[in-house]
Parts: sequence; structure tokens; C-alpha cells
Amino acid sequence: MSDVNEKKKKKKMKQPPPGGWPKKKKLTKAERRALQEKQRAAKLAKKQNATTTTNSKGARVSTKSSVARKSTKEEKTFSSSIERMFSHLPNHIINSSSTDLNVRFGSLGIRSEKGKDPTCIHPSVLRCGLRITNRQLEGSNQRCIAMLEAFKDFVKDFQEKKGSVFKVELDNALKAQINFLVTCRPLSFSLRNAIRYVRRMLSKSVVDDENSKSRVLSTIDDYIEQKINASSELIAEFVLEKIKDGDVVMTYVYDPTIERTLLQALEKGIDFRVVVVDARPHVSKLAVQGKQLLRRLASEGLKCTYVDLSAVSYVMQSVTKVLLGAETMLSNGVAMGYSGTATIALVARAFNKPVLFCCESYKFSEKVQLDSIVSNEQGDEKELLLNAKKESSGGVSVLNLLYDSTPSELITMVVTDVGMIPSTSVPVVIRETMSDLYG
Repeated sequence: MSDVNEKKKKKKMKQPPPGGWPKKKKLTKAERRALQEKQRAAKLAKKQNATTTTNSKGARVSTKSSVARKSTKEEKTFSSSIERMFSHLPNHIINSSSTDLNVRFGSLGIRSEKGKDPTCIHPSVLRCGLRITNRQLEGSNQRCIAMLEAFKDFVKDFQEKKGSVFKVELDNALKAQINFLVTCRPLSFSLRNAIRYVRRMLSKSVVDDENSKSRVLSTIDDYIEQKINASSELIAEFVLEKIKDGDVVMTYVYDPTIERTLLQALEKGIDFRVVVVDARPHVSKLAVQGKQLLRRLASEGLKCTYVDLSAVSYVMQSVTKVLLGAETMLSNGVAMGYSGTATIALVARAFNKPVLFCCESYKFSEKVQLDSIVSNEQGDEKELLLNAKKESSGGVSVLNLLYDSTPSELITMVVTDVGMIPSTSVPVVIRETMSDLYG
């Protein structure tokens, strides 16, 4: 019944009144224009009045216009899209507070007794994790050696249960130590390869006897000596053959192998000059490494030039060759290095300068990567922002990638412990020299 009544009301409203609808007065062109101007003025006044309103307490409250709201929405959408794109990457945050570290580490089941509990974190591993977290150990070689030395201390103090298999018990106990290091900072490719090598050699041991522990320790020592130290010496010898009198060698931040090469060239009496390129010299932790390299080279009497990354294009024309370090070489010939490495290689390619990457074979990876997004690590936002709290609260989205990828076409040669090879031959080296990891 209610629906019927509503329909009747609508019909009545549609019917014209007695005498018909009143005719509207036709407006002239000038009158219509004046009416439009009046309406525009009314709308503008209404918008101005809406920007400032008065609340119940008498205080003036400003409200955003539709344009401002639209721009803010667009900024938030852009920032959120960036965050979503790199949300899978681990964020490396340094906790300076000892209280925070104790709480964080305490949740992992750390105990004072050594070798008693397989879930216990050994003091040497704990110390290594703290140094890695605070970035006191930078560079793949330093981190890898420190980790393996900590594992040696853990193996020495390890005590297996009676009647258990030594290699199985030790492998299970090592997992807790490895998981702890992962929580401190994501493992680099060199650390992953070293862990895989030790665990694989441990699985290959057939007989469990009183000499099992000593064999594990000797395996770790051999890896440090052959894969890291000896490889670095061989690379230095190969690169040394390419440095001649009058050369201007450019390098980026700090690499121990490149430092050894340059100092050996100086000892041989070669007359050359070095250009040390640094990134973010005022705030970045990488800049500390670059300045350390500069001090060491200058203290030995080597002629050096110190420039920022932004000035690479200005000094590149006087450079004869570029020596760069790599965190890893991927199987598709891509080099992963500190952020800024790809920029230097690109500028060198524009000036037709040879780019030599120095990388030990134990850092090679079977993985394939085309960009710096799939696998990377985010640094501390304080390295980019002078006032991180203030600027972050203003809606600033910080992206501080620690590494970048250099395509194979920008790499002239890869200097490794097996010789000087093109970047396309990296899979061959992996297949021939790293079969103990994958075979």
C-alpha cells in the first residue's frame, strides 16, 4: 500500500498546476554573463571561507583544499609503491643501544656454557655477529674470515652426546650459529659459499673417530688459506702485470685485494697515480673505507687524488684503467658491488676506458640476476638524511640500497684466482672450480 501511495504522489507532482507552468523570463546575453560571474564569485567566496573555520572553543582550524588533498594523496601513493617494490629486501639497521642488543640476542637462547647445548650461541659467534651488525667488519673477505674463525672456536668447544654421530650432531649445532648470524645481517654470497663448503665437507666424512674434530678444523683452515688469502695474492699478481709507468688507476671505496695490488706496484718502482672515488663522504659508512684506503696509499708515498662519485665524469678522461671490487659475480656475468660501482663502469664505458673487476672465485654464485631489486640489502636511512626523524615524519620515503649490479657488457675483464677471464666465462669457472659445492 505504501508503494501505491508513493506512485500517486509522484504523479500528482508531475501534473502542471492550474493555468500551466509559469514561463521563465528569457535572459539576454549580457544578463546571462552577469549571472555566471555572480555564481563564480559566490563559489570562490565559499571556498575561501571553507579554508579557515572556527571550532567550538574559538580556535581557528585550517582545512586543506581539494588540490592539496589530491597532491598529498599522489605523494602517499608514490611512496607506498616504492616501499612495496623494495619491501622484500632486508633492512640493515644498526642498534647502538646495548640494551636493545641484549634483548634481541637473549631471545635466541644464548647461555654461558659452551658446547653443552646445540641451541646455544657460542661467545665467539656472538662477538662476530656484533661486529658484523655494527659494521666493524666490512668487505666479503673480512666477514668470511671472521665467521670461519668463530666456527673454529665453536667446533673446539663442541661436545657431542654419547652414542650419537659426530657429524650429524655438529651439523645440527652449526645451524643455530648460522641462523644467529643471519639475524645480525643477511649473509653475503661469500659467506653462503663458505658455509656450504664446510657443511658439505662435514657430510663427506665417513668415519667418526677421535680425529673428526681436527679434520673439520683443518678443512676450515685450508679454506681460509687457499680460497681467500692465496686467491687474493694471485689476483694481485695478475693485475700487477697490467699496471705500467704513467698509468692513472681509478678505484672505488675499499677493496683489500686492490690495495695489495697498488702497494706491490709501488714496491716494484712503477710510476703511476691513483684516483680514489668515494660516495657520500659526509654521512656514509662507505666513505670511511675510502678515506682509510686514501690514508694507507698516501702514507706509503703513492700519488693519490680523492674525488666524490659525482665528479667521476670530470676525471675519467685522464684515467687509463679502472679497478673495481665485487661482492660476487653471478653466472650471467653481472657483477654485484657497492652502490655506485655500476655508475663508474658506465662512465668508463662512455670514455672507452678498460674496466677490470677483481673477484675471488669463492665469491662466484650460480644465481642469475638482471637488476638490483631482486636481491639486495637496504642500508641505514641516516646515511641519506641529516635529520632522519624530522624528514621521515614529513612523509619522506628513504631508499638506501647497499649494492648495485653492473651488466656484463660494461666489464672488460674479470680478474680472478684462475686468471683473467671475460665475464661470460664465469659459469665455466663455477662448473670447474666449485664442483665441491654443487656436485
